[in-house]
Amino acid sequence: MNFEIRACGGTLIVAVWCKEGLIICADRLTHDAYHDKSTDRPKIYQLTPSAAFAFTGHHELRKNDSSGIAISFPEVILDFSASNSFSSPEYFQGLLKKIDEETIKFYSDFGMPRFYDHLLTMIFFGLDESGSIDSNMIEVRTIARHLEFFVYSGAEDPVKNKSYMVWGNTWAHEKIKDLSDNRFDKIRANPLIRRFVFNNPTITDVTCQEAESFARDLIIVSSKLTKEYAPESPSPIGDEIDSAVLSFKNGFQWRTRH
Repeated sequence: MNFEIRACGGTLIVAVWCKEGLIICADRLTHDAYHDKSTDRPKIYQLTPSAAFAFTGHHELRKNDSSGIAISFPEVILDFSASNSFSSPEYFQGLLKKIDEETIKFYSDFGMPRFYDHLLTMIFFGLDESGSIDSNMIEVRTIARHLEFFVYSGAEDPVKNKSYMVWGNTWAHEKIKDLSDNRFDKIRANPLIRRFVFNNPTITDVTCQEAESFARDLIIVSSKLTKEYAPESPSPIGDEIDSAVLSFKNGFQWRTRH
């Protein structure tokens, strides 16, 4: 039996360090492949008072009929986290096992999908007992008709910058950083873009508001540039943005939640 993947279209997640902690922002645009339309969907989820996760990629598997969603990966994560401690050393091992089990069950019931190399990226942010914030990125890929997981700790994260991190549709971000392309000189003149992308400010000099303003600017600019210069991109970025802070003192707090 055939089925469709309901794809999360073009998320851009931006996490920015500041003296209060870590600002996390993400757009809410989702492309519903089953109905071929754009929908609104959160990409940031609170796990505990001191932990959260964000995601980009294909977030749902569903049958190719009207019976609805068979697997929602964010729901799998939230359900698992409700009965398993995020601070446990076995948390990620257990979570990946659960995702693997749920996906294999879906495949056994409804058949394998057409080939998707990158299925899902999950980024977890946590405040430990010492008051430090760490991030872990997990990529889920479909390889040789089964799932493989690639786990990166915060220190090993290949997309981590000194003052901020980006995941998802980073096409515009890479173009902005590429100084040989003068189409984006006006964007580079934006004081916040220039400060964070090129000057890497000292974290203790960055306020929470400055960090959030930069993250929002980068998402909005990326949305505009992707639409203008890559209109056929399968990964558009939305203009409506959720934001939260993982504070060194107060843990996870929403700043804007639609």
